[in-house]
Amino acid sequence: MKKYIIILLFVFPLFSCGTKYNYLDTGVSDPHFEGDMYAYLQSNSYNWDSIVKIIDRARLQDVFRHDDITFMGLTNHSIRQWLIQGGKGYEAGYRQVTDIPEAMCRTIVLSLVIDGGMLRDDIERIELNEKGEYIGGGRICRTRYGNYVWLWTKQEPYMGVDGLGPVSLHMTTLEADQKTQVATNMVASGDIQPYNGAVHALEYSYHLDNIGILPYE
Repeated sequence: MKKYIIILLFVFPLFSCGTKYNYLDTGVSDPHFEGDMYAYLQSNSYNWDSIVKIIDRARLQDVFRHDDITFMGLTNHSIRQWLIQGGKGYEAGYRQVTDIPEAMCRTIVLSLVIDGGMLRDDIERIELNEKGEYIGGGRICRTRYGNYVWLWTKQEPYMGVDGLGPVSLHMTTLEADQKTQVATNMVASGDIQPYNGAVHALEYSYHLDNIGILPYE
């Protein structure tokens, strides 16, 4: 009897976000978008309809049409969570985007806009000592609003071998001293590249209160 050896090849896709559980479907398999950033956001209403309305209310369309920027994208799910499930917006009585004051819309948008297009692999790896304590790495960026965020990447090991696993991008909101951390969130899907920069979609669980600088009244 002839014996046949069947070799199964398992292919493990490495998504741009580098995570199994926080993958976000941004609607594009090719990271390149044939258009400006504002057109890209308009093209995917499932994820970006609310932030487009906030951009419009803040009158910042030209920033997303013409400027070279990195946008830490705030999805519809995060905005709905802020409006419906609680937080300062809930306490202030905001139930829909049109309830949010124009000045606050401007703050929300600009606090997530960084000058210059940056892709995931442009961001330095976090450096940890043998105890797993932070000792360096990443990049502190000043947003258009003037607040600070610390962007950093981390590569997981694969089958016990360092340097072979998926790479994830993270954003930590900082206080004005650039040291005190407000909150850390993972980027769910990154490296979306319209003509004028890069979009990194924050995970659906990101809460607007994590920005830490909204001028609540």
